[in-house]
Order: sequence, then structure tokens, then C-alpha cells
Amino acid sequence: MVNNIVAASLKIYTNIQADLKPTPLKSHYTFNLRDISKVICGMTMPTNKALNAADSCLRLWAHETTRIFGDRLINNDDRMWMLNAVKDITRAPFG
Repeated sequence: MVNNIVAASLKIYTNIQADLKPTPLKSHYTFNLRDISKVICGMTMPTNKALNAADSCLRLWAHETTRIFGDRLINNDDRMWMLNAVKDITRAPFG
């Protein structure tokens, strides 16, 4: 799961960099590699008992991703884009 989580985190980051560019209205849409680090650090917080199944690990990744990246989004269109991106990315490497 570790390789898939890192690959999915990089994929969501590159998608965000390509599609959610900063504008004068959305000047805080600046994302960097520190955000990926925050996602990975959030994944290391629970105990091994909490992450005993692949689906719970995937749910935690989706939660951390939407918490780190999604909390900065200001309108519903961008939030829906984010949720669809997470949904699409989880289908590819995780099946």
C-alpha cells in the first residue's frame, strides 16, 4: 500500500497543480511538496490496529488528502473537482 499511497499523493498533487492554478480571486491556491508531506504524516498517526485493512488505509488517505488540499478550496465547483479527482485516483492504483 505504501507505494500506491505515495503514487496517488503525487498524482493528486500534479492534477491540482495543472487544474487549480492561483488567480487574483484564488491567490491562496499555491500548493507545494510540503502538502504531500502533510498527507503522509497524517497517514502515520494512527496505530497499526486502526489500519489493519486496505480499505481503512484508503479511507484515511482520502480523508487526509481532502483535509490538506480540499480545505483551501473556496467554491463548490473546486470542491467537487477535488472529490472527483480523489475518486478517480483511488480507482486506478488501488482497484
